[in-house]
Amino acid sequence: MKRNLLIITLILLSTIGITVAQSDNGELTTTAIHPVTTFVPEDVAPLVRMSSDGTYFIMANNGKLCVYTDASELCSEATESRLRVANDALHISPDGQYAVWSEDVMHLALESDLWLFDVRTATNTKLTDDGVEGPIFRVRNGLLDYAPMWHPDGETIYFFRSESFQTDDGTRLSLQLMRMSITDDAPQMLQDLTTSIGNTLPITYMSSPYFEGPAAVSPDGTTIAVIVYDGSNPESGQSGIWLLDLVDNGSPRQLMPYEQFAGLPDFAATGEKGSGLWPLGLAWSGDSSGLVVGAIHREIVGLSNLYYYDIASAASWPLADFSNVSGRDQFYEPDSTGIAPTFYSSQNAAVTPDGQWLLSAHRSQPNNMIGVSMLRLPPEPGQQLTLVYQANDLDTSLQQFRSTAAVVDGGYAFVALGYVFYFEE
Repeated sequence: MKRNLLIITLILLSTIGITVAQSDNGELTTTAIHPVTTFVPEDVAPLVRMSSDGTYFIMANNGKLCVYTDASELCSEATESRLRVANDALHISPDGQYAVWSEDVMHLALESDLWLFDVRTATNTKLTDDGVEGPIFRVRNGLLDYAPMWHPDGETIYFFRSESFQTDDGTRLSLQLMRMSITDDAPQMLQDLTTSIGNTLPITYMSSPYFEGPAAVSPDGTTIAVIVYDGSNPESGQSGIWLLDLVDNGSPRQLMPYEQFAGLPDFAATGEKGSGLWPLGLAWSGDSSGLVVGAIHREIVGLSNLYYYDIASAASWPLADFSNVSGRDQFYEPDSTGIAPTFYSSQNAAVTPDGQWLLSAHRSQPNNMIGVSMLRLPPEPGQQLTLVYQANDLDTSLQQFRSTAAVVDGGYAFVALGYVFYFEE
């Protein structure tokens, strides 16, 4: 499929007249662009993700999980849960043979279990079954299993488990870090995090445009980074990015509280809802030395940013700097080149499977502008994104709720804003 995608792309570009801009950074060059709808049905295009080798797209559609390759579609039978899969809880294994997913406990309030989907046969197997299902307000004694993530070995899955319990202050949820193999019968608890990181839970967001969700295992397999949020007391200082040790099961360590997300315009630094930015997803650099975090402003439409955190130095910085924007009007006002500062907010972002590149998509609908910026990982201290592609002849109304990146024919593919962008190094 990889070569077929590229051939079809070049044909499309020659027929619809899209001009492909060339990068001048000497590292990556934009070679081709085509709509995602070229390869998948229009009704599922906004939510599909591409496998890490670019050989297929996958999506939960009408109660089934479907795999799209070339012009074919292979779908599973509908499960009893009707595949109400959390958008940030569908993860393809490193070798591309499986996908792990869970029901949407945060947004649809469903009792959630872990499922394993075999891409080759389009079959689902329930990995964790507590015998309870349905809306969580109707069930008792259910174990909520969610936010799954793959270990680099492609066989081990980590996830979080919560169970309600009573305290003097009312009902609370526990938080446990779990581990299981896709061949094991039962998961094992690695750490009970209920008290160690306060009254927090991993944050999940139905249409987060960034990376693989709230938690990820480092490429060297030693650490989990997770975004947690204290919903009962947002100002407790516990909300933020935490590291969980997988080697010695040491105490969790907080890296970035919400307040550390800086580089905002003065008018947006704070808001009625507390800290102005809401981190939604994260990804590791390929050498496990740092993290990229995507965050949106909870009150100002169109304001988002990406951040890099270097673990050894504990240094962090924004990858686009809006601090010189004097006011809200200026944020939306085009400059002499016709581009407003809001264009540089990240609409979609992904890290390539080899961890070498951060790719970020940008869009400005008023002037029909689309762009892609990049950053080699890990970056130099303070280094920010570089815009390497820009066009005003693409449809800016297309949607992509989650971006993915793939290694394709010695280059990279980036699924964002309803398009697949191809790059070569």
